[in-house]
Amino acid sequence: MMILRVQVLLALEEVKYSRGDDAAVWKIICKTEYRRCAVKECYETMKHVMRRIIKNDSFEMGIFLSIFEEIDASIIQGRFTSTFTLRALPEVHARILDLIDVLLKQPTPKDLQKVIILVYGECGFFV
Repeated sequence: MMILRVQVLLALEEVKYSRGDDAAVWKIICKTEYRRCAVKECYETMKHVMRRIIKNDSFEMGIFLSIFEEIDASIIQGRFTSTFTLRALPEVHARILDLIDVLLKQPTPKDLQKVIILVYGECGFFV
């Protein structure tokens, strides 16, 4: 587990300074097989967690589904680097880790407020 964590952090650090296109970013991510797998697993896990914690028919679920659809489409169409601010990725990652920390303990009302701030803060990722 530690090697996957390190690989995600290394990828985030290298990608945030990339001025290249999607191919250049993917080359950074694919630097090692561990890194490629770690980045993909992190993204898929984040999608799974968000789908589990947000009420299915809610406005918030619609927002997150739209975000995930846009991320997936931009990756497929080779426009991820022109659609999203890469230097924001480490901040998004940090907020997700904070969210997971809150969710792993018995949340208090104050913790739930923090979750709302963390979740809505994720939307600053678009260019």
